[in-house]
Amino acid sequence: MAKPRNDGLLADKLKRLTQTRKLYVLHKFKLFSDDRINWTDEDFLQAAHLQSLKSMREWETTDEFQEIAKIAIASKSANDLWDVYQAMRDKALMGDKNAADMLLKLHKQLQGELRSGGKKQEQEDDGLQL
Repeated sequence: MAKPRNDGLLADKLKRLTQTRKLYVLHKFKLFSDDRINWTDEDFLQAAHLQSLKSMREWETTDEFQEIAKIAIASKSANDLWDVYQAMRDKALMGDKNAADMLLKLHKQLQGELRSGGKKQEQEDDGLQL
């Protein structure tokens, strides 16, 4: 079986699942390390030796699955952001002024977030009422 492409928190959560549930998460969120693997639900059922998705659909309503789903989506979002950054960087290096401006803005925003510890700065209450 293909390994999940993400390490860290998601990998830790996947290790704690049964083989069937792990396979379902890999299938549901397209997390196979080999991008050529693009299973249909029928492919999953065959690999997991299941007759229907009923048990997996029921598991999707649990807190355990919801937590794993959030981590998987956040991980995929981070990967997508990296891909966008790389594309923008490549265009900027080729002389695209708009891409260079966007890259500088992104850099500035990330630096600000890193300095603030990733926390959104709350506006202080000045006591004025609108």
